[in-house]
Amino acid sequence: MVSKKLIANAESAASFLTLMGNEKRLLIMIYLADGEMSVGAIAEKVLLS
Repeated sequence: MVSKKLIANAESAASFLTLMGNEKRLLIMIYLADGEMSVGAIAEKVLLS
């Protein structure tokens, strides 16, 4: 049985997944999952201009 809480949060989860569908944003999340980084270091690794 699907919980009411899961159904209530489906729209929010879909919005989040849409945002993370961007390659650069996903790479940023991957690098940050490894630990803290400065904005400059992230930009360099992800090749942001």
